[in-house]
Amino acid sequence: MPKSTFINLSEEKKNAIELILIDVYSKNPATLVTVSDIVKRADFSRAAFYKYFEDIEDAHQYIIRRGTDVTHEKIMRYIGHSRNDFFKGINDYLIHVTDISSEAVEYKILQILIQNGNTVLFNKENALMMLEDDRMIQSWLKLLAINHFDITDNSEAISFLYFIMALIMDSLSTYLVQAMSAEEMLADFAYKQRWVEHGIKKS
Repeated sequence: MPKSTFINLSEEKKNAIELILIDVYSKNPATLVTVSDIVKRADFSRAAFYKYFEDIEDAHQYIIRRGTDVTHEKIMRYIGHSRNDFFKGINDYLIHVTDISSEAVEYKILQILIQNGNTVLFNKENALMMLEDDRMIQSWLKLLAINHFDITDNSEAISFLYFIMALIMDSLSTYLVQAMSAEEMLADFAYKQRWVEHGIKKS
């Protein structure tokens, strides 16, 4: 976690630093990013960087967490808009992504998340944090109930959330990394949707 010095910065200053981290990490593998890469883009010294973060990995994990939160929120908003058509909301979100410019912050965040894979995005620590957020849990359970998913246990609900997010990120990965067309990505997700809703028929 960032140090309190960073947490207590003004929102404007924090946002400016976040944008720098997003830009740097979206263009370079995390293992190649250095403190120098960040401070030469920012309006502070190397010493100031270490007042904000423990080390370069701390900065990296911070921007992953922020990116994950923003992406979760956006996807949940699209699902919520459809309310009783769960997968239409996801489909609408995927269509939305195809319209994002490669220079947009949201696009760069997705690049960072995809570089780090689902094991980083949806790990046990994140699950425990979500289980402690009763308001989020109840909101998610209500959304599942509206869509007739037979899930009432909090732990199962969170596991299902991570499962769905992993499916979405897998489709986005093929689209953003493997140069799949928008039509191919949507068709690929339609397969996943069918498997979730109806299972896989055996011959």
